Amino acid sequence: MARFLLMLCVLLIAGCGGSAGGKLNLNGNSSNDSQSLPSNNFSIIENYNQELILKYPNSFTGTTCEVTDEVGVTIANACTCSVGTCQVEFNPATAGSASFNYTISDNGANNYEAKGNLTVKPVVPFQSVWRVGNVSYGDGDLTVTLPLLSGREYDFTVDWGDGNTDTITAHDDVDKNHTYASAGDYTISISGLVEAWSSGFSGDYDKIIAVTELGTVGWREFWGAFLGCTNLTTFEGGDLSNVTTISAMFKGSPNVTPNTSGWNTQNIKNMGEAFQNATSANPDTSNWDTSSLTNLQNTFDGATSANPDVSNWDTSRVKTIYSTFANSTINPDVSNWDTSNVTVMSTAFYQNTAANPDVSNWDTSKTLGFDAMFEGATSANPDMSGWDFSSILTFTQSVNNMFFGNTSLSTENYNNLLIGLDATGISNLNLHGGSATCSGAGCTAKANLQARSWTITDGV
Repeated sequence: MARFLLMLCVLLIAGCGGSAGGKLNLNGNSSNDSQSLPSNNFSIIENYNQELILKYPNSFTGTTCEVTDEVGVTIANACTCSVGTCQVEFNPATAGSASFNYTISDNGANNYEAKGNLTVKPVVPFQSVWRVGNVSYGDGDLTVTLPLLSGREYDFTVDWGDGNTDTITAHDDVDKNHTYASAGDYTISISGLVEAWSSGFSGDYDKIIAVTELGTVGWREFWGAFLGCTNLTTFEGGDLSNVTTISAMFKGSPNVTPNTSGWNTQNIKNMGEAFQNATSANPDTSNWDTSSLTNLQNTFDGATSANPDVSNWDTSRVKTIYSTFANSTINPDVSNWDTSNVTVMSTAFYQNTAANPDVSNWDTSKTLGFDAMFEGATSANPDMSGWDFSSILTFTQSVNNMFFGNTSLSTENYNNLLIGLDATGISNLNLHGGSATCSGAGCTAKANLQARSWTITDGV
């Protein structure tokens, strides 16, 4: 309940979009010479209208935008901004290169001008294998219903693998349902525009056994895409360059081993629960672009085979690392992580017996809660000497059980924690320091905290 309240508070407090800066022209160039503008890369598929989310710095929140000087594409719907997200819809013709210029403004206070380099890609069909008519795979009947998510665009042809085809133009199109004449394995091939996919523990999710090619079909969203697909194993390919969320993408899919080495993650904001309890998954994340990422909640929670390389991740926009590496044996290199915008660190390494992260350079000035952050993390001995606890929420669970069950926290690092809490923390909270003991200035800080109505449990 305490952790739920903490997360609820964060959702109410944390804002959307970047914070507006002062009077600043980020480009300073008012000319239309595209060669003098910074460049950003985008991609869409040929022959289908698609929206692009325009990139700009997170130092302000865009409210208006304009697109000019289009080459190779035409504008289908003009550029607009909503809650800091600015997007424009283009109508491309054939595969190749295109370009445009754009300006994003925060009511004129901040302006960002850039050139968009656009790659128009040929369609690569999405291919998957389904097993029907077997009671060990879903309901055992002969039907497959494609799990299309509402609120997204669809315009594709589906080859059902039995000689039948259909054209699908909406998430609730009746033709997304198909009945086979006999039991067996069928390869379903989808060609065209498919913006989203979401099994969501419903329908025929247990009938899919392989994704042999995720395809280039205009993907935008994978919320719960293969959630609970217990029989899914092979997973290859895919163009994720315009995908904004992979939240719960493989959650509860224990046999999937996705090949993620070629993924373009530049626009993904939400990776929450992406590999939660995907116990066979060991994604290659070494080359992932995480510059848009805001949510890492439960991403590798329970991913017991995972050993992701996150050492070069850009986490400057991340707001929550709640249970990111919990219930796993991941010892991540997070020494270079920018945590200046993280508001929740609770349970980040909960019950992770292998983790001993270097968090000495972490910025915790905006962090509201650390509850159970290293609970059961028996190898963790973090240096918190530079941590700022001034933003802790004013209820007792904010740092409660922080090191409960921990046996590795040294006296030196426990002293640093107590001194930091005394210097920057509030009054009347609970703290569990595991089996650690204090000395000298650390014990003085502990006494000061107790005098301010703190309840502290440790190895003494």
